Amino acid sequence: MFDIILESLRALVLLAILIFFFRADKDIEYGRRGWLFVKLGFLLVLFGAFVDITDNFDSLNWVVIIGDTPIQAFLEKVVGYLGGFIMIAIGFWLWIPSMQQVHENQRILAKMQLDQQHDLTSCSNDLEKLKSLNHKMEQTQQQAEDELQMIFENAPIGITHGLIGQYVIERNMEFARMLGYDSPDELDSDVNKLSYWNNLNDLAALNEQLKTEQRIRDFQTQLIKKDGSTISVRFDFNTLADSDGNNFYFYGFVNDISKDDASG
Repeated sequence: MFDIILESLRALVLLAILIFFFRADKDIEYGRRGWLFVKLGFLLVLFGAFVDITDNFDSLNWVVIIGDTPIQAFLEKVVGYLGGFIMIAIGFWLWIPSMQQVHENQRILAKMQLDQQHDLTSCSNDLEKLKSLNHKMEQTQQQAEDELQMIFENAPIGITHGLIGQYVIERNMEFARMLGYDSPDELDSDVNKLSYWNNLNDLAALNEQLKTEQRIRDFQTQLIKKDGSTISVRFDFNTLADSDGNNFYFYGFVNDISKDDASG
C-alpha cells in the first residue's frame, strides 16, 4: 500500500511538471524543437509512472499491458522511463545551445546598445564642443566687427564704403566733419547720398573705374561743404569682387588737400 502511495505521488508530481511545461509553452520563443522533445520526454516518463502503479495490482494481469506482466515491464522501463529520459536528453541537447545562442545574441545586443550609447554620448559631447566653439567664434567675429566699426567711426581720416553704382553708402565721422557736419546722420539728413559732389562727371568716371579696377589711387575732385563752399579732396579706393570676378563693393579713404592746392 505504501508503494502505491509513493508511486502515485511521483506520478502527480510529473503530471504537475508536465502541466507547467504546457502552460509555459507560449512563452518559449527560441529552441522550440528542443522544448518539444523535453515535453514528450516528460510525457513518456509520466506514462511509465502510471504503468508502474498498475504492477501493484495482480488482478490487472489479464489486460497484458498493465498489471505485473513482461509487457507492462517493457512499457514501464523501456518505453516510459528509458524512452522518456532519452527524449528529455535530446531535448536539452537541442534546447541548451539555442539558449546559449540567445544569451550570446543578448550579450552582443547589449554591447551594441552600450556602444551606441557611448557613441551618442561622444557625439553629444562633440556637439556641445562645437556649439561652444561656434559661440566663441561668433563672439570673436562680433568683437572684430565691433572693433572695425569703432575704427571706422573714430578714424582720423575720412572713410566711405558701399555698393558700387548704388546709393547704399556709409561715411564715418571724419568724412562728415570734413564737409562741415557734426555727424554722418546730419550729413544724410541735409543732402542725399551723392549731392555733395561738385562735379557729377567726376562721379560718373569714378563709378566706371570702380567697376573694373581693384585699386584706385589719387583720385582728385571737389566736394560741397555744408556752408556751400567747396574743398579739394583726394580719394584712394579698394574694391571687392564676387565669385564671377565682378566688382560690387568699395572702400574709400579721403583726404582734404585744399591747403595743398592753396599752397601750390
